[in-house]
Amino acid sequence: MIRGIGIDAVSILRMETFGDGLVSRLFHPSEAKRALMLKEDSLRSRGEFLATRFAAKEALSKAMGTGMRGMSLREIAVVTDILGKPSLVLEGHTAEHFSRLFPKTSILVSLTHEHPLALAQVMLVEESSDGTQ
Repeated sequence: MIRGIGIDAVSILRMETFGDGLVSRLFHPSEAKRALMLKEDSLRSRGEFLATRFAAKEALSKAMGTGMRGMSLREIAVVTDILGKPSLVLEGHTAEHFSRLFPKTSILVSLTHEHPLALAQVMLVEESSDGTQ
């Protein structure tokens, strides 16, 4: 059963202007580290990387219907598998908060970017009583 859907758009240009200090305050440590490496390669790819991740976190807060209350941006990481499929990993108080509100619920995320915007959509899917989604 679908428990929530959220979508968000973020300006890539705005993210290109973020300094390292702001990045370390707003992003998971693994994301901040990756953004630092991208800075040396290309400001545009760094902006795309940060914008998609920020959009995913905002889309999650919208899907939950709570805004960012009870969550920390630094405790939410966007990770990708070997094929590039994104997923959200929640840690600490943010993971506890999510589990309390949405037990047995999976988070699905889709990311895209086309300059000047990055978009993310998040869907919360609760397992049915027979274990299916």
